[in-house]
Amino acid sequence: MSSTRAASDNSVIRQERFASSPDLRGDFLLANLVAKRCATITDPARRRLVLWIQEMSTRFGFETHPTCSQFDAWPLPFPKAYKGESGLDLLALELVERSNLEPHFGNRDAAKHWLIQLALDPSNAAFDFSQKFTKIERPEKLLNFIMGDVLAAPYSKVAETCTKAALWDLLDYCRESRSLCLAVGQYRIGKSRSAQGWALCRGGGEARYVSLTSSPTQEAFFRQIGRSIGVATSLNLKAGEIAERITSTLAERRIMLILDEGQFLLPQTLRTKQAPARITWLISTLCNARVPVCIVANQDWHRLLTCLKRAVSWFGFEQWEGRLHRSVDLPISLTETDLRSVAQQLAPEADKATLTLLAACALRHSGHIATIEHVVELARHLAKAQGASFDFDFCQLAYAEIDKSFQPRFAPKPLRIVRSGSAALPRPDSERKVQDPAPGALFAL
Repeated sequence: MSSTRAASDNSVIRQERFASSPDLRGDFLLANLVAKRCATITDPARRRLVLWIQEMSTRFGFETHPTCSQFDAWPLPFPKAYKGESGLDLLALELVERSNLEPHFGNRDAAKHWLIQLALDPSNAAFDFSQKFTKIERPEKLLNFIMGDVLAAPYSKVAETCTKAALWDLLDYCRESRSLCLAVGQYRIGKSRSAQGWALCRGGGEARYVSLTSSPTQEAFFRQIGRSIGVATSLNLKAGEIAERITSTLAERRIMLILDEGQFLLPQTLRTKQAPARITWLISTLCNARVPVCIVANQDWHRLLTCLKRAVSWFGFEQWEGRLHRSVDLPISLTETDLRSVAQQLAPEADKATLTLLAACALRHSGHIATIEHVVELARHLAKAQGASFDFDFCQLAYAEIDKSFQPRFAPKPLRIVRSGSAALPRPDSERKVQDPAPGALFAL
């Protein structure tokens, strides 16, 4: 038999020959194996540390988190010796630099090997003789400090809104009661950012966040959850095989699962004649194993569920209603104070007048928080093109492009030029300078 791994030098390169490279498939720890390893650890703090290491190993790229996409994958300042390594490599490098050792390959490789031993070796030798593995004095204590800094970072990046207060309270209840909970809210009120922030603040040992998509296949559904948890999701694996790994990980360690865009758990068609497979899996597999699950859905949830009950009346919806411990309707809209908090989060350099303008734009436009995001991004782009600083007037210009009925009013002051030789925006002297306008005075509603 001829070898399939040998080819002549002038043959066509096949892409699959590189598929087994760690650079392409991701160098992370498998969650189902780490969950079994945690069964040998009696200390809850150490179990949490091991599960956090596994979650950190799934982060790569370090521009945005692979699942919590509205947050950075690495929230701390990058070490000086960082050159784009994987999550485990970066965590080992941070450990070496905080211990004041030279960040050469030997020390970094020893620290990474120790992290892998912590997560996978059931003998607990890496915990009992940690300095022997790493040559770092009290590395476990130092690693706990790093974990504390990483978990504390998302707190300051979630605005204090009524959506956050209601959703975090529900998530806390779901975690404590180990039950099935549901949160339904309007579009664009900050549900996803609040849920992602809560999951990141609790760490990988307590909760994992998943954002579902509209893909109708079971394979795609379980792969979305599998990637968030950190189990094998190869295209060669069937849906049932991935589901077994997911169930093993969540049930053994009772890790909470947060399912955002939860309306995609329900069939997206009016003509369905089948039982809702995803809901059935949740209540029969996870809920029966006392795995806490919180579903965060938009206002389509109630409509889809009503249509499903009408189309599949023979299905036992009593099972779903009996396992649903708590259902919460999130606030319909955000207040001006909430929107100011969001604007302050997105544009920390903005003054009081600019924050008032951004809040007024969100109150006027149906996009709510998305309106603030779009105005801030476009205003920064316009300011950069003019070589000037982000300010109130550029926010007016940005919103004028979004809402054609809005008429900008400029103050008679010159631009704060950052780069010499840049063009200046025309500012009519006849316009009165606006110090701190009220939201109702900015627009002719």
